[in-house]
Amino acid sequence: MFLSLSEAASNKDTFDCCIAGTGPAGLSLALSLGQSNRKILLLEGGGDEWSEESQEIYSGQVIGDPYFDLDAARLRYFGGTSDIWGGLCRTLDENDFLPKPGFAGLHWPIRKADLTPYFDKAADILEIPKIPGDKVLDPDSGVTQIYFEYSPPVRFAEKYRQDIEKSDNIFLCLNANVTCINTNGFRVEDLDVESFDGTKVKLDARKFIIAAGGIENSRLLLWSNEKNNGRLVNKMSPLGLYWMEHPHFTIGGAIIGSLSSEQTYFSLTPDKQQELGILNCRLALRPAYHGWQRKLITDLGCVAPKLGTWAMSQFGKRLICGARLTAAWEQEPRADNRIQLSRTVKDRFGVPKTELYWSKSEVDLKTVRETAFQFGKYLINTNNGRIKLEDWVLGEGDYPANDALAGFHHMGGTRMASDPANGVVDENGKVFGQENLYVLGSSVFPTGGHVNPTLSIVQLALRLSDHIAKS
Repeated sequence: MFLSLSEAASNKDTFDCCIAGTGPAGLSLALSLGQSNRKILLLEGGGDEWSEESQEIYSGQVIGDPYFDLDAARLRYFGGTSDIWGGLCRTLDENDFLPKPGFAGLHWPIRKADLTPYFDKAADILEIPKIPGDKVLDPDSGVTQIYFEYSPPVRFAEKYRQDIEKSDNIFLCLNANVTCINTNGFRVEDLDVESFDGTKVKLDARKFIIAAGGIENSRLLLWSNEKNNGRLVNKMSPLGLYWMEHPHFTIGGAIIGSLSSEQTYFSLTPDKQQELGILNCRLALRPAYHGWQRKLITDLGCVAPKLGTWAMSQFGKRLICGARLTAAWEQEPRADNRIQLSRTVKDRFGVPKTELYWSKSEVDLKTVRETAFQFGKYLINTNNGRIKLEDWVLGEGDYPANDALAGFHHMGGTRMASDPANGVVDENGKVFGQENLYVLGSSVFPTGGHVNPTLSIVQLALRLSDHIAKS
């Protein structure tokens, strides 16, 4: 059911849950809770479609490495960024949840087994089949072929609009901008919410869930904490810190004996990652056009003439082909990568704009370089090809500024942990020190693995639904 902001404020019955955000996190949670006859208020800051006035709220400043304009990196209307996501799906690896030597304290307080029971329902929401199991191709190098599945991709607003319109339990307010979370120090009492036409209300509920996205979750909590004189988020908590992305770059090319017409993905075993002191990384072989393949073989001939001559003869017989080698990898969680509030620029509702500090570390470069080296070793071990890496991967020069840069995957800032010294929320997503406030989405990720986060976000939403239903 759709309500205006004024209608929501004048509602006589107390909502069981108020959810801020209508992306995959917020909608998955609302729909699941709605099935248990709970009365859900769902707030969306934007409208039914893209608008300049709503999207402008997302503008901000990036300090550090080249990155996207913040108002271009996510969408602010019904359905959120699901309206432009690509649909690539895979669960986080079991190793992604575990402590990693050399990265003390940066692990999840839950395990993959805690999310596995929610895979089937999440897969139904995203319309994906079961994902095939991985195959270790070469124990010596640790190279493993890994698999993904594609959602159509599901556009959440399009798929679930009628369900919400017909629901007697879910009430959706569009153009409902949360400007402050108000607490008495132990329990959230209400939200300040404002529309673009100037309507201002306070909205009450028994429980509140902030699912506004991997940047906005931190921004809203930071501002609300200031407005509440530090009573919302524990002063020990690293609020806004440990923000992460998945760097995405073309790292070189490969001459290989056999190549699927589709992308083929590879990573390293957990043992090999630990041995090398690196984090998780995925490589992809992408078929390249004919001229690019010939250039790659010519370049090989310049450094290894005999091998180049052999490769050109095989290429002429169509026994080998060339491919682009791309990578997307887990970024080292660092406190320096963070979200802060601007001290000079505010949005139209008086909330400070975002300042995002983001840069890549030596560990980030080491992760992709060592993974590529092992892939090259695998090709040599199996006599199936060779790779040529870009100079910057070898530490000679800077990352290219004209590449993909990253995946639009905003993680961290409201990290999940066992205690407030290491995170903002507990294993259930509840903010430390608040009885009825939860945060949902990839902002709670303590580490990011290498996979696109949407599937994991939906699994977390379904798990939170179960937790709320039992509490």
